[in-house]
Amino acid sequence: MKKVKSLLMFTVFVCIVFSANSQNIKDIFETTWKGGSKSLSDFTQSGYTQSIEKMYDVYFNENTNTFTAKILTTFSLDGKSYKHKSKYKGRYYPSTNEVTLKHDYTIEYDFLPNNWRWVITDMDLTIGTDGDHEGYYFMKGQTSKQSNSEEFYLLCNYPYY
Repeated sequence: MKKVKSLLMFTVFVCIVFSANSQNIKDIFETTWKGGSKSLSDFTQSGYTQSIEKMYDVYFNENTNTFTAKILTTFSLDGKSYKHKSKYKGRYYPSTNEVTLKHDYTIEYDFLPNNWRWVITDMDLTIGTDGDHEGYYFMKGQTSKQSNSEEFYLLCNYPYY
């Protein structure tokens, strides 16, 4: 009985220390997230397009695990950068660490050459801890238009740049 009581006390102590040191989910989400995406493409020599992605102005509601954010996509072609900024609505599922992002509306964008059009997508991502940077996180997955295993969408909140 004494061992059980000691084990219970130790478990309670560990839980209290872990809770005191763990980050609040609101604080984790309400940072600037940067990363990139890679998608299949018919119009590039490599067969892929790569974009720089930035998620910012994130407002997280802890009561519903939902949030809104702006996402800026930057795509470069022949030395020129093109930008597309949209508002997204998201939901975090704590039991599975999954995040969904749904396009809400486009804020502004640059016209693309050759009558190309921006592809508007939703995202299904998984959030995890950045193993190289304690206290930082990543979100990785695919957009609703990606199906190839080499395609991805990645954001992290570590300030790489």
